[in-house]
Amino acid sequence: YSIGRGVEPDLIQAASWLRKAAMAHNAEASHLLGLLYLRPDNPQANNQDAYRWISEAARAGLPRAQYDLALFYWSGRAVARNPQEAFNWAVRAATQKDVRALLFLSRLYESGVGCTLNRCGAYALALKADELLKAVKDEQESAQLGAEREEAQLRLRELSAVLETSEIQAAKMLLADRPEAADLLESLRPANIRR
Repeated sequence: YSIGRGVEPDLIQAASWLRKAAMAHNAEASHLLGLLYLRPDNPQANNQDAYRWISEAARAGLPRAQYDLALFYWSGRAVARNPQEAFNWAVRAATQKDVRALLFLSRLYESGVGCTLNRCGAYALALKADELLKAVKDEQESAQLGAEREEAQLRLRELSAVLETSEIQAAKMLLADRPEAADLLESLRPANIRR
């Protein structure tokens, strides 16, 4: 009903069906319901309801919802702005290889907002996102990730322009030593950074 595949689009009907599935603890349905409440063409659009359902999906472990919840905390939409909480939710999503979360964390590490400033880590996260995007073999999925691919390339160009060659080499070595996203993120925690 939300996209009108085989039926006339009806966002209210879509919300009704998604709510039933979400009430049965279907994380994907909770996330989709939350996104539906964010749509400006939805007569029932409501940031509080969007936050409620997206946060439920995020707590259930859905990486896309965890990233979306990070954006709620980053922007202060429906909740108090909290960069640290945005960082925490983005880490949860990025640990599960969510490319958007890796790119978001790259920006946070570059700025030091919500986390410890770490430009080398910012570059390593952008490299990891780029690596994951290049590994996508499915044509349809690859086409859907076009914006993320462009952002990863942009991040790498932006960071290359401001980092020293030694910092870029250190980021590449960091990624080579920790090829899994979760290990890379763990190595960037303040307690694990050697000064």
